[in-house]
Order: sequence, then structure tokens, then C-alpha cells
Amino acid sequence: MWSHDLHHCGPAAGASGFVGPTMVLRERELFLYCRHLRRLRRECRRSRFGNEVSDRFLQDYIGRVDLTNTAILGYLDGEEIRAVAELRSMGNAWCDEAEAAFSVETQWRSRGIGSALMMDALAISSELGVERVHMICERHNRAMLRIAEKVCADIRFEHGDCLAQIPVPRRQSQAWGRCFAAYSSSIPSTNSAAPGSIYRAC
Repeated sequence: MWSHDLHHCGPAAGASGFVGPTMVLRERELFLYCRHLRRLRRECRRSRFGNEVSDRFLQDYIGRVDLTNTAILGYLDGEEIRAVAELRSMGNAWCDEAEAAFSVETQWRSRGIGSALMMDALAISSELGVERVHMICERHNRAMLRIAEKVCADIRFEHGDCLAQIPVPRRQSQAWGRCFAAYSSSIPSTNSAAPGSIYRAC
């Protein structure tokens, strides 16, 4: 269980400097995540969930989020969340492996937001004792592939998908500096599913 001291992460930092504020959502703020998912275009929803999904599906999905084994990091633009990194333990409680999924609204892409959210997700993973983060994206999703490559992911391809396994370095280790040299320093159940079934990046 992680402390709500991590609730506000502060400004996320990317290679070109600060890209905006990020925060870890609490239960009463999950409606903002739902609004973000509902704004995603059809093709991005399909990439994120592996299927065509309706607004009702998204509402039900948010209703099943269990914050005892899931952390939702949102990128804020005003009062709306425009991008999210969702980190979920592969156990009913936090353990040494987790899955991550990312979504960025179309107008907010190519600004370094996905990279900044990855940094924050890995920083929180380190705090939670997670050692490996798994991520799935489509083979042609070059943006997410580049982010995975930059964080020293072990990448393989299966049936049109990219499967990435990302090591979570300890903050003081030399590996952290090697893997993230391209970036500035980041500011430090009932929802369980089969690995990769709906945990994807778009």
C-alpha cells in the first residue's frame, strides 16, 4: 500500500524541460480519468483496450479500478486530464511486477508527455518495490516503442504486438542514470485481469 503523500507528483520533466503538472489520482478524481478515456478517438480506444469499446464499457472499467493495487498518473491541462499512465500490480497487492498502460489525447501528442509519464510511473514503481514493468502496444506504435527503447526495455514482437519488459532501477543505482540519460529527473482484486488482456498503450 502506498501513501497519499505521493498524491501530487508535481511538474513532469521531459528531455526538453517541464511539460506540465502530473498527479496521482485518488478515488474521488477517477471521473476525470473516465472523461479522458471517453475523449479518445476510436482507433486509440482500440489500441488501448485491444478491441472496439463503448462509453459504457469505459464507465464500467473505471468503476472496477482498485486503488489498493493500481496507481493512476494523470497529466493535467487546466482542470482536465489529457494523458494517463496506469500502473497495476500483477498481484492483488503491490508486488515485484506490474503492468503499465498509457493513453495520450491526439492534440497533446509529440510534446514529451508520454515520456514524462513513463518517468513518473517508473519512479513510483521504485517507491512501491516493483522491479519489472510490463507493457503491450501495437507493433506500428513508434512513439511508444521509442519510449520503451529509451528506458532499457527488453522488447519482443508477437502477433503484431510489441511486448516490453522494463526494469525498474533503484534511484541511486548507476543503471538509472544510464537508462534515463535522455531525460531530466522526474519528480519523485476486483480489477485484476489476465496479463495484457486490456492493459495496452495507445
